[in-house]
Amino acid sequence: MRGPKYKRLPRKDFEFSGDALVIELKFCRKKGGINAKDIRTYKSDLEKIKRLQEIRSTRTHGRNKILGILAVFNKTDTGKPLFEDFVRENPTDDTVKLFYGSGLVDFSQFDPYLFPDYRPTR
Repeated sequence: MRGPKYKRLPRKDFEFSGDALVIELKFCRKKGGINAKDIRTYKSDLEKIKRLQEIRSTRTHGRNKILGILAVFNKTDTGKPLFEDFVRENPTDDTVKLFYGSGLVDFSQFDPYLFPDYRPTR
């Protein structure tokens, strides 16, 4: 006799239920900073976030959304122009945000509501 069968979970063993927020953190600790290989990785991660958004929207007929953040922290600030080019070449909408920080990044000047359409009501 066998036990109950469950559907196989995705590779990272998670599922979404309802609205969700996906945060992908990338840390560049190399003295040489960000390079072309890193940019390819960021592009792949951004595409994964967008693919998750499409899947979730399709499966829920648009009722549930996934918001995405791709945050890159660069120890040296070297290669920042490559990241800026990446941002220009990969436009995002109000459901995906790209963030870059280096060294002593100061979060006090950022709007705490990255997604204005999803600002809490009081």
